[in-house]
Amino acid sequence: MKTKTLFPLLLASAVTAHAEEYQSITDFDYSRTEIGSFKADQYTLGSTYYFTPRMTMGPLKEFEYINRSGNVFGGYSYFDTDFDNVDSAIVGGEYFAGNLLVGGAYQNTEDQDAYYASVGYLASPDLLFRVDAEKFEDQDTDYFASAQYNHRLGGSDYLGFTLRVDDDLDYRELSSKYFAEFGRGSYIALSLNYASLDGDYVSVGGDDNTWSTKADYYFNKATSVGLGYDKDDNYLVDFSHFFQENIALELAYSSNADNSDLKTYTLGLRAQF
Repeated sequence: MKTKTLFPLLLASAVTAHAEEYQSITDFDYSRTEIGSFKADQYTLGSTYYFTPRMTMGPLKEFEYINRSGNVFGGYSYFDTDFDNVDSAIVGGEYFAGNLLVGGAYQNTEDQDAYYASVGYLASPDLLFRVDAEKFEDQDTDYFASAQYNHRLGGSDYLGFTLRVDDDLDYRELSSKYFAEFGRGSYIALSLNYASLDGDYVSVGGDDNTWSTKADYYFNKATSVGLGYDKDDNYLVDFSHFFQENIALELAYSSNADNSDLKTYTLGLRAQF
């Protein structure tokens, strides 16, 4: 009975639809994963500050496909089980000097260092080329090249594509996102990701390709539900609601169609200013 009365109240509390600007986004998430009697807890805190405010595409969670705002970011995560725990921290940033993008980040996970560097060129507001380097401690540097293209469909609607490959062409990833107003202040977002793998990216007995897909429906700019599925039969159901324009509650549940003992519950809070 409570569920039936709560949902209309959440929808009614949504603010009217118009574009908003935000300069910082902070997320805190807690998740619990259960596999039979095994349990694992994860706490994640991440924040990004943009030098230039970003404008929403209608829903308060949706922004333009290609980010053109320089930023600094940081994050911390703690993973805890009955047998061990792992913590990880990262800091970094990106800067646009005209159409030139430069970026970098440092990450430490259980005393293992990792370094990231990026250079890119914004050929147009809808086309970004970039090269990323990743260096993990005691390992060779990996290089990736990518291109992002945003095809505008009118209004806030768009169809975006990202192609990413490594320098040996052993890693090939194509992702796409379709976003459109659905009518009367509602919206839909559809995402698809496909990766083809060779060489060191394929584990023993593992698949040489993988895919995942997700659909989000926005009842209005504040409230949404989402469904996700991937090649390994993992599925996801999530819900998000902004109680006002700055604070959101997010809930998610995921499991596996072939293993009902695997469950993950997630509770999240988002602050946008």
